[in-house]
Amino acid sequence: MAALAMLNRGLARGLAAIIGLLGTMCFLTAGVIGLPFVILGPMLVILVHELGHAFTAQHLGMAVHAIAVGPFKVNFKPRRLGWSDQILGRDVGGSVVYDETLGRFLSRRTHALIAAAGPAANLVTGAAAYAVGRFIGDWTPGRMLVGFALASLAAFVLSAWPHKLRSGRANDALEIVRDLWPNRTARTRKPKRTPWQAQ
Repeated sequence: MAALAMLNRGLARGLAAIIGLLGTMCFLTAGVIGLPFVILGPMLVILVHELGHAFTAQHLGMAVHAIAVGPFKVNFKPRRLGWSDQILGRDVGGSVVYDETLGRFLSRRTHALIAAAGPAANLVTGAAAYAVGRFIGDWTPGRMLVGFALASLAAFVLSAWPHKLRSGRANDALEIVRDLWPNRTARTRKPKRTPWQAQ
């Protein structure tokens, strides 16, 4: 079973790496302007992903405490920019910490919606960037947008393909599967007021 889990995770990471490499090549073919986006592009994609989680959590009545992207972390109360304990190259490039407010508990359905919002944000922004990039054509802005679209697709694959991360935590898709089709023998997720974390 562990070998199958490793194979599944390897397939997800492999496909995402190929798509991400194609995105990097698009940035590099954009010339000198594209060089910073080899790093900034994926960071922007992670930010879009985490904002998808954060906006959905806030819309559903949750208090969002912090958003981390790569080595950076923004705390909202008190508001300050700091360093995240997460480092690029580990399991995830970012996270959102939130909990319930208004006296409501985080239900399985609510948790699944918040988990789905990150991959959905990547898919929507990636599709929009690709459409605009192809419309602009084969010159620098178009190549940059197609590169961003491919980086977004790579992030979508990593978060929408159900698998466990190296740390043993579930990615967004596996969280959704667990929320919508819980294992009856597993311990039921109890309502809790402690902060939740979306990746």
